[in-house]
Order: sequence, then structure tokens, then C-alpha cells
Amino acid sequence: LVAFREMLAATDENNVTSATGAALKGAYERLSAAQKQSLTEAEKSRYLAVIAKYEEILSSSVKSTFLGGKPSDPAFSLTGSAQNADNKSMEVHAYGGTLDSGLKMETNTEITFTITSRTVLTLYLKEAGKSIKIGKDGETPSKYKSVADAAGDNVVVVTLEAGTYKITKDNPATLYYATLTPDI
Repeated sequence: LVAFREMLAATDENNVTSATGAALKGAYERLSAAQKQSLTEAEKSRYLAVIAKYEEILSSSVKSTFLGGKPSDPAFSLTGSAQNADNKSMEVHAYGGTLDSGLKMETNTEITFTITSRTVLTLYLKEAGKSIKIGKDGETPSKYKSVADAAGDNVVVVTLEAGTYKITKDNPATLYYATLTPDI
């Protein structure tokens, strides 16, 4: 309860981000019924205002599966010559279910996307510990290693500034799901 109250005190609807909103929501969900009852009306009101803004941020997110090796959202374009599917299913908690296939990241696989403001890119891979390269057009790409998140998904999370980016293979990996969430 103390940790939740500290997070709530540091966050309001004017400074909530996708990360702080998710952390606050998770902290609230871990409270017992008795702890939730002990919150003041002002705390409940503040929490609801923050969560409303957080959900507004999430609703403006781009979400894409890669079933059959193809992105479901046009924000992501396959621009490389290798566009092959991995037909093994995988549960992706952030997606809310099981995806039947994903995109194999191979030497000639390239995914391009453009963002107009600071954005959090989250990639959901089949394997933990696999690296993906992400680079802004005209710049040398950086390597990012996937790690298991609290839900058990293997993710690469990167905050990017406005621009056009390419996602390419570093080592063999399979991409099942991706999100672009405004970092406001």
C-alpha cells in the first residue's frame, strides 16, 4: 500500500506515461480488497484520472502481429527480401492469447516503420536472450537483447525519437508481436 501511494503521489494525469501508468495499474491490482477500501476518496479519484489518461495513451498505440510472417498493421513494412514465417505457435501475454506463427528474422529480413514523436517500441520474440538490431535511417543500428518481462514475454523495449527506423536480424530470432506506444 505504501509503494502504491508513493507512485500515485508522484503521478497525475498530466505526467503519466505508458511506463508509469502500467506500473501504477500493476501496483493497484496487487492491492488486497481491504487495502483498496482504505484508499481515500482523493486517492481513488486521482488513480481513476491517471488510469483514464494511461488508457488514452494505450488506445493510440499501434499493435501488430506477424502471422504468416507478415505484419498485420501497415505501420510496419517488410522491406527486406527474406519474409519467411515460423509456424510454431507461441503465447504472447501482451496480445492476450496464442499466435500461430511469427516472422523469422533472417539476414535479409528488414522491417521499416516511421514515428512522428517519441515512442516506445516493444518487440515480442520467441526466445529470450536474442538480439535484434534497430537503427534510424542513415545511422548505424544498435543491438538490443530480449529479456523476459514480468508476464513471461520475451521482449525488446526501446524508446525512440521521431524518424524512420529499420529492424533487422542480429542473431536468429522470431518476431511474433510488436507495439508502438507514444511516450508522452
